[in-house]
Amino acid sequence: MANSKIEKQHILHLLLFSYNKKMKAKAAFREIEKVYPGSISFVSVTRWFKKFRDGDLSLKRSGKETFSDEDLKLVVKSNPYMSLNDFAANFEVSKSCLSKRMKAINYTTKRTLWV
Repeated sequence: MANSKIEKQHILHLLLFSYNKKMKAKAAFREIEKVYPGSISFVSVTRWFKKFRDGDLSLKRSGKETFSDEDLKLVVKSNPYMSLNDFAANFEVSKSCLSKRMKAINYTTKRTLWV
């Protein structure tokens, strides 16, 4: 059996290969899980397959440290009334990712103002 430790990038290649073979997300997940247990969640597989179906066949992982804490602080200071959704769209990351980053730099929302 292959080494159960595998880099995420290799898993992404397997996902793209499975998608190109016209496999369903569930089948691809099961096949990968057989060889590399715990390497990816079913939710992640479905997200990648949706991305592929939408025409984006790149293996670039979105939201991967594309901005610094200083960038985030600067944008918050320039518009403290901006919603979390708007910030997430601005930085091209998920709302949950941005929420974690905001907490990490001690920002919280009071009514509609980031402080």
